[in-house]
Amino acid sequence: MLRPTQVRQYVNFMQSRGFAASAVLAGTGIDADRLSDSAYLVELNQCHAVAANMIRLTDNAGIGLQVGEATQLNDLGIVGYAMASSSTLGQAIGLWLQYGSSPVGFPFTLKLLDKLDPGAGESWGVAATPHGISGSVFRFYVEETFVMGMKFSLLLTGKPLEIIDAAFSFPRPAHWQQYERMFQCPIAFDAPETRAVVRAPMLDSPVKSNDSELRELCIRHCTHLVRQISRNGPVSSRLRQVLTTRGSIPALEEAAEALNMSARSLRRYLQDENTSFQKVLDEFRSGLAREYLSAGMMPAKEVAFLLGFSQVDAFRRAFKTWTGKTVGSFQSSGGFRKSRSMRGQPQNTYRAEPPQAHW
Repeated sequence: MLRPTQVRQYVNFMQSRGFAASAVLAGTGIDADRLSDSAYLVELNQCHAVAANMIRLTDNAGIGLQVGEATQLNDLGIVGYAMASSSTLGQAIGLWLQYGSSPVGFPFTLKLLDKLDPGAGESWGVAATPHGISGSVFRFYVEETFVMGMKFSLLLTGKPLEIIDAAFSFPRPAHWQQYERMFQCPIAFDAPETRAVVRAPMLDSPVKSNDSELRELCIRHCTHLVRQISRNGPVSSRLRQVLTTRGSIPALEEAAEALNMSARSLRRYLQDENTSFQKVLDEFRSGLAREYLSAGMMPAKEVAFLLGFSQVDAFRRAFKTWTGKTVGSFQSSGGFRKSRSMRGQPQNTYRAEPPQAHW
């Protein structure tokens, strides 16, 4: 469940171009009159439907690029103010990664990457991971977010973002020349991962509007919003939060107790949401396994133990069921391995020892 901050921005963008809110929200189930209601939440599939409507209404496959160019920091609400008051660019990006999902409504995961290409010198990057989306809608989100990142870097530091390499997991679109104009770097399509590698400004570049007191107030409010969304969202979302914040895999009874309900009630609520405890648990384990294995810092046996498997063979079979790949083929399939933790930023970690997991 997400706050509709970004959906509200989409509606405003389309209205400025002559499209009615009713057309932008058609078939999504989103109530236009509640977009400014702080207690109103929308689902991921509703966000996807809005993006699809925007592409259809404008008949512009590259509309995401224009949305990104039009977005200002204050359009992100309290998260934008937190970023603007950060001390460094790295801290601002860390806040975006931490709070861009639920409080703002960005419907996919961004991960910070460090020192990706040998010979590229000092560099960092960002990778985008889709969650149940593909095609033109995922491309819309990627275009929007990458262009926003370029704009925000200039606003925050006064320095333009120097991208030295960009890759996209989707096929080359008809408007690919706009990518060359905007990113001004080598570009690859149909790549294993969607990511951009940046040479400058570096993450320790100071933010012009640094205000530690305002930043602290903004972070407190962001944390409050995340907790509020977790309390008011579906039981399956609250269960995922329990799994994320615990130091071990809980049994159903333990998870139910953490949610202040009986095991029977938890089963019933999850059934009403067309899921189950085992399905949510498998999704959680699958994501965590991919994160740990991608980091390349521990063997499959240790990953299996962390995920509650007593036998590594059982973990390997489960991983094949979850991903359609063997552990070995997943580890050798390429991609970028090392994710960088933002020191001094709020973190959601599963355990202290393994690499950080972003959800």
